[in-house]
Amino acid sequence: MHSHPTTRRALEEALAYIHIAEAATYRNRAKAMLKAQFPKVIAAVAKLSRSRFSVTARLNFRARISGMLRRSAHKIAQLGWEAGGGSGKIPATMVRQYTQRQQQHLIGWHKQIRATRGIPGGAGRAKMYVNSLMGLYNESWALAQELLGMPKLPAVPRDGSTLCIVGCECHWSKLKKVNPVTYVAYWKLGMAEHCPTCMCRAKHWNPLTFTNVGGQWVQRISGGSPTCVLVA
Repeated sequence: MHSHPTTRRALEEALAYIHIAEAATYRNRAKAMLKAQFPKVIAAVAKLSRSRFSVTARLNFRARISGMLRRSAHKIAQLGWEAGGGSGKIPATMVRQYTQRQQQHLIGWHKQIRATRGIPGGAGRAKMYVNSLMGLYNESWALAQELLGMPKLPAVPRDGSTLCIVGCECHWSKLKKVNPVTYVAYWKLGMAEHCPTCMCRAKHWNPLTFTNVGGQWVQRISGGSPTCVLVA
């Protein structure tokens, strides 16, 4: 039995959005996991602030943050991977590279704590490590999409490429296949105070058009101007 042309076209249009639609379900699960981690890192900061910043207290604090990242990273990345349509397990290199980056940041913070006998940035800075996990989710989702033939996105929320760093509440919406060689994507502002980078993207990445030329994706920015990767 052949489907009616109108029905087939509607199905094709729906499929063009399917990965974005699926992502919302997985995203909510990822956010719930992150929400559960915030009280733990706040408690770790409070415990260290009550201590005399001894070697043991400092190392225990670093171990608690580091342990939280190690335990959460793979689960979060796997959720992003499945949300993007990836099959099987997430590539191990992605989780390993993320963990290594965050460990370097944590080592630097530990040195500042040792030097100041205080907690530079306080609980807010500790929360950034939890928020960075959502950046990992987004990177994993984008990689899965790319392996399915979607164009490589120039950035994802909370990947550190915006002035709001890992506090970014924006997201990509409507990654849509216009024709066999063209996709459009829209950067959508979230419910938050927005940094200049995200405002730039909301203006110039709406839409961001990708055209496949000779097997390579070429992107065209609305208005033809800033890259919006990072603006001061």
